[in-house]
Amino acid sequence: MKTIFGQKPFALLCWPCLFPMFLGGQEVKIAVEANQVAVADGLYVDDVFGALGENQSIPGLQDLLIYLAFDLTTLPEGAVVVSAEVNVFDWNPVDAEVVAMTFVDVPADFDPETLTYELAEASYGAAPISDPENPVVGLQPAVVRWTGSALMDNTDPPGAATVGSRRTFEASGTYSDEDLVAALNADLSEGDGKVTFAYHGHSLADNSLIGINYPDAEAGPTLQLTVAVPSGAGPTTTYNFDTRTLEGWGNLTASSLPNGPSGHGVISEDDPAVGNSVPPLPQSSPSFIGPVPFEAEDGGNTRDGSHETLVLRSPEFRIYPNGALSFSLIGGSHPDLDLAEVNRNGLPAQSSGAGAIGFALRRVSDGEYLGFWGRSEDGGTSWETITVEGPELAELVAGEECYTLDFIDSYHGAWAWAGFDDVVIREGVPTVSYDFEDGTLQGWTSVQTSTTADGPTEYAVIDTTAEPVGNSAYPVANSAPYVLGPVPFEAESGDNTRDRAHATLLLRSPEFALHGNGAISFAVLGGTKPALDLAEVNANGLPASSSPDGALGVALRRVSDGRYLGFWSRTIEEGSQFWETVTVEGDELTGLVEDGELYTLDLIDSNHGSWAWACYDNVTISQGSPGAAFDFDDRTLQGWVNVTNSATANGPTHLGILSNDDPNVGNSVPPFANSAPSFVGPLPFEAEDNTNTRDQAHETLILRSPEFTLYPNGALSFSLIGGAHGEFNFDEINANGLPANSIPDGDGVIGFGLRRVSDGSYLTFNSRTESGGDFWEVVSLDSVDLRGKVASGGEVVTLDFIDSRHGGWGWGGFDDVSISYGTALPSKGEEPFIDVVQGENGEIEVYFEGTLQVSEDLSGTWTTLTDATSPYTLSSSESTVRFARAVK
Repeated sequence: MKTIFGQKPFALLCWPCLFPMFLGGQEVKIAVEANQVAVADGLYVDDVFGALGENQSIPGLQDLLIYLAFDLTTLPEGAVVVSAEVNVFDWNPVDAEVVAMTFVDVPADFDPETLTYELAEASYGAAPISDPENPVVGLQPAVVRWTGSALMDNTDPPGAATVGSRRTFEASGTYSDEDLVAALNADLSEGDGKVTFAYHGHSLADNSLIGINYPDAEAGPTLQLTVAVPSGAGPTTTYNFDTRTLEGWGNLTASSLPNGPSGHGVISEDDPAVGNSVPPLPQSSPSFIGPVPFEAEDGGNTRDGSHETLVLRSPEFRIYPNGALSFSLIGGSHPDLDLAEVNRNGLPAQSSGAGAIGFALRRVSDGEYLGFWGRSEDGGTSWETITVEGPELAELVAGEECYTLDFIDSYHGAWAWAGFDDVVIREGVPTVSYDFEDGTLQGWTSVQTSTTADGPTEYAVIDTTAEPVGNSAYPVANSAPYVLGPVPFEAESGDNTRDRAHATLLLRSPEFALHGNGAISFAVLGGTKPALDLAEVNANGLPASSSPDGALGVALRRVSDGRYLGFWSRTIEEGSQFWETVTVEGDELTGLVEDGELYTLDLIDSNHGSWAWACYDNVTISQGSPGAAFDFDDRTLQGWVNVTNSATANGPTHLGILSNDDPNVGNSVPPFANSAPSFVGPLPFEAEDNTNTRDQAHETLILRSPEFTLYPNGALSFSLIGGAHGEFNFDEINANGLPANSIPDGDGVIGFGLRRVSDGSYLTFNSRTESGGDFWEVVSLDSVDLRGKVASGGEVVTLDFIDSRHGGWGWGGFDDVSISYGTALPSKGEEPFIDVVQGENGEIEVYFEGTLQVSEDLSGTWTTLTDATSPYTLSSSESTVRFARAVK
């Protein structure tokens, strides 16, 4: 058994069996090719007309049912399908053939080698329709969730079609495109991330399949998706312990009581190393965290025995009220932690029959426990996932505090143990809301007021429940009782003050940061006056006085230069007494804001006349998280630069823009961009004489992104097409540089390297998983992939797209690069930190804060490595060293 122990003031890890360690509202486009295709034996004509002889059929009358599975598990976490279409290339040798594609409610676990029509009928909803005029294979209505059809009208012979010959299925019958989107989202939320379609096609006498008979290297049935990544998610950290390490968690206490667990450590499904009792399977293979030893070698039930209170603590993190925590638990249900008692007097020294087992949220600044969660029932080998979010989390966390998750075990007896897996910390993002319900402006200030007679003097807080002045009642508040509005709203004489002429009024919010994946929203009631000329105002300032042609609404202002970037007003008809919520996010916001800038919201009223007033309520600003996105759809490299070019004859000279509408090549048309109209690839893609330039030998090509600072809780994603060549030799390349010229085999690579600017070292490299096909593959790196690669204080890095390969599928392209920078990890304070990963060549890399000590035995002598710095590399040959700890 691989144990991990520790006792304050040190953190400790042991080995040897260690394994390597492993993205505000935005839309991501992805094309996924069917990864499982199985043809069920079809309905032959002899099923209707009687036997015609073994294997005998009439051309065009053998109907086939083809099951297609798409693996969508690589979609970003929490992604929601916004639009979807399924399509095929039309290599159909028969013109004017109508075929159908059906989204079916069946599991995507069929075996392409063994699927028969009988099995499809028994298990997957196949249903023959015995009509002599039209013998077809159908589907039972119970499994149909959406049906679309496509007219195959290709007039070119197979092999001569272009990218324009792809046929898209359109909703048919009573179904709509929205039905497909809804079915996909339902399937993704309830299933295993795989979705299944059934394709209805005929087979000809030569057994070629109409509409699905593709030549080599052409994409088969493809599901084209646009997915929305949740707004305000912020950095997300996932601990699944599948590296067989504690991934930065540390035991604060260890127990020396006999016959009980000594701490919490990694339990692996393939190496439980216990007595007669086998631990449950992990929630996600191969490992989870549980009490160790789980059982004694003599079969004694160690895990339920008495012990000193055990605490396993996570690395520190920030979390905001719009974030979320989730974790999966197995074992005993003992949630009875008295938070008030523990916060006064500390945890009990030893376990008892009245103790607790579960997760506590701890505030670092004062050590207070804020919440505690355990399983809902004892026993069983099923995992229970607990999620803390929404109002529950909002009551616990606030501001810029730092937190830890402490797994606490102070219980012994029946079901006196628990394990956990798949801990997800979604930090959320700073969000500020102004509801004005305390009757104040909550930090907003009047920048411009008016002294014009009989008109409003300013925008201020109005109590809508107060006795109205004059004859007009106040509008009902969006959230009672206070709103922002023009004052005086009406004169005591009953004159309509709010619509009268006045000096331009301006009410300004406090300053805030805002990123492209953030959002702004506000509720507005009153007039619709969107006529603010941004260019004019930025050149000459706001008009001094209101006019019938003036504006009424909310402007986004950049603090550094005072420029107005956008203006939003009520969009629905003016006058009616109901509130409209205006939201600015996604592409609209991304094009306006930049990381590092501060902004204000300005309420502007430069209008008088009919419905020349507005009220505002519930202003919310979700800052989003810093990052960058590159889609190349302006047909530029968007700041990326070619570090190297090639002068080798007949090969590509550099990496540049390939556009759907201007391929500028010979007879070979590049694939469609992942998001139209452009992507990055080798140029020239093909020579004018039709020579395949892209696969030819060349000097190594490197296209480099702008520099950015990346933190361990950041994330990267990019879409790749072309060849899969990921054999990146980190030691060789970081020591001696990339090869000068492309290589046909071996170490030639195509893909993305994450490069540290300070020394030019590559930290990660990612390529496609398979060569070929005109479909895009999305590669994502999250906090687990970056942990141990990127320093806790952040690294200045670039993304380098590298092509040092030639030959078969010796080219690659990329599109839609998304970068979430993450945030600086909080200081560990006085608590030590240690983590360990296995290096490329079997050596052990120890990451730590404090002083590193090693030992051959847990109870033996500890040796201080006074000159060790993080990361410290321990050769795999140093097999006697089994334990390490960091001390302060």
